[in-house]
Amino acid sequence: MKRLWLIQAVGNAALFWCAFTWLGIRDSKTLQLVETALLGLVILVPWLWLQDGTMAFCSDRSQGLWGGFRRGAKTLAIFSAVVILFGLLFWALGKLEAPLMTAGERTASWLTFHLRKPFKPASWSRGYLALLWAVKWIVLPVVMLPVAAGAASEGVRGLKRGPSKVFCVQYLVALAVGYYLPGWLMHWVPNVESTGAQVMSFAVRFSIAYVLMVSTWLSLAFFSAARKG
Repeated sequence: MKRLWLIQAVGNAALFWCAFTWLGIRDSKTLQLVETALLGLVILVPWLWLQDGTMAFCSDRSQGLWGGFRRGAKTLAIFSAVVILFGLLFWALGKLEAPLMTAGERTASWLTFHLRKPFKPASWSRGYLALLWAVKWIVLPVVMLPVAAGAASEGVRGLKRGPSKVFCVQYLVALAVGYYLPGWLMHWVPNVESTGAQVMSFAVRFSIAYVLMVSTWLSLAFFSAARKG
């Protein structure tokens, strides 16, 4: 488990640094655009394999850590397809924010007109956006993460895997610990004056946040791999 945590921590840090550097590459010419796309794949494929191998190991620890990554190499194509589908659905749901705000205004207007009672458009818009947030950040991951774990361990046969009975609760705890708590740490600015103290504060907060995110992701990988029942 310690080796897997170190692989995730070092591997993700290195690949994210490569991705950050990749964003600064010029792509004004066709050749540069092609080179940028190829370099992007060189970064993306190892990252996908890292997550794929992790989930494959979490699904069947009897094969050993490197056995999990060897298994992940065999299921990388179907696992990548699941990740791409998840990304597209997440992106598409994000595009619904503006239409839902308009829908909230129209709903309030319709209710006000027919019920002869004032309804606040902002309240309805917030309600629709809250529902969208729940679908985007809770329903979609709860459904897709076990599918991704199944694809990593069993390939196409694992696509039918569903979440365990307690996975939703486990995911909500992980969302709070691995997303909101690190976000709060990074946005929290202690009242220190010297530049050295500010740099030290940032380094400590960033390190704690990164440890929390990596640990939470590994926990989710294990939770996702649990069989439905």
